[in-house]
Amino acid sequence: MVVPLGEEAIWPYFFFLIFISISALGLMNLVTVTVLDTALQTQREYARNADVDRKMADIKDLLQFPGETEVNTNRDYFIENWRKSSAFRTVFETLDLNQEDAGHFFDALDLDNSGSLDPFELSTTYMELTTSVLNNTAAVALVRSATHPDEKGKILRSTMVIAQASRFQVQAQLQTEEFRSEAKRNYETLNTSFSKAISDRAAMVSRMDSMVEDMHSIREELDRVKERRERRDSRGGHQHGASRSSRGRGEYPSGSPPLEGSFEHFPPGMLGTESGSASPTGGAGGARRLSNMSLASQMSTRSSMGGGELPLQESTDSLAGSTRTLDGLLRDAHNYREDRDQGGVVDSVYANVLDRRRSMSASGFERRRPASSRHGNTFTIVEL
Repeated sequence: MVVPLGEEAIWPYFFFLIFISISALGLMNLVTVTVLDTALQTQREYARNADVDRKMADIKDLLQFPGETEVNTNRDYFIENWRKSSAFRTVFETLDLNQEDAGHFFDALDLDNSGSLDPFELSTTYMELTTSVLNNTAAVALVRSATHPDEKGKILRSTMVIAQASRFQVQAQLQTEEFRSEAKRNYETLNTSFSKAISDRAAMVSRMDSMVEDMHSIREELDRVKERRERRDSRGGHQHGASRSSRGRGEYPSGSPPLEGSFEHFPPGMLGTESGSASPTGGAGGARRLSNMSLASQMSTRSSMGGGELPLQESTDSLAGSTRTLDGLLRDAHNYREDRDQGGVVDSVYANVLDRRRSMSASGFERRRPASSRHGNTFTIVEL
């Protein structure tokens, strides 16, 4: 069952009435404020545009004030023709000036005391007059209160000087701000360039340090290579010297078989002579020619020598200790082979000597006819 609200309680009616009234009034207030703000903004914009249009018309009138024949406006022309300009008429009416005040008004506009006003100077001073005097009620009242034309002229001139100083101050301030902005930009550019130069210098120093480290490592590696080379050269020179000294002393090289006899078993002239001479081919260790080593000159037959033969049995007996001589030849060939890095060795000689030793050992020194010549059997070893 539905019961009317008024029978239960009367206060909700008043609550809803107040709520609806407040909401409606608030909405109406919002609409009113929006409309008024738009209207005021439009009015201000219209007033500004109207002021700009009025000033543009005044500037156009001032530019046409001297006429077609004159360029600058002098004092006499201004006194006679100021009524022809609507802009000057408005100024004279606002400041309550007359014909007697025209000359002092011109003097107030002629701030450089040149006696004439060019179009640019006339327009700029008029704008300063409008801004500093006409828009200032205190300045307008001060000019109107003056009773003498000279006083009005002095007040106008002082006001114009102050306005001009203010304009110069504003211009100086603008120039100062522009200079500061440019200096700030230059400083930022210089700071950026300096930071980049510092970073480039740091990178260059890092690269130079890396190059120095690489050069040190290369130098150390070269020192190690040089040390190893000197060690190898000294070891090779020592071995070469020891080999040569062992050959000079008649010692055995390492790995050679022991001698079974002695050179004392050979008769005089059996071993021949040893002579050294430089080889024309040159080489690291020079060259030495061992020649005229007649091992069996006394073993030649009657048919080969034409008489004066030595009995084969006697020669065989006298060569009983020839093993030492063959071992010496083998030792020399072996030493020359070890010194291959100093020049080289004739391997055929070594093979020939080794073959002859084996043949003589196997046959019991039986007579063999080697490659003979007119001077006997000769073995030659050449070290290059």
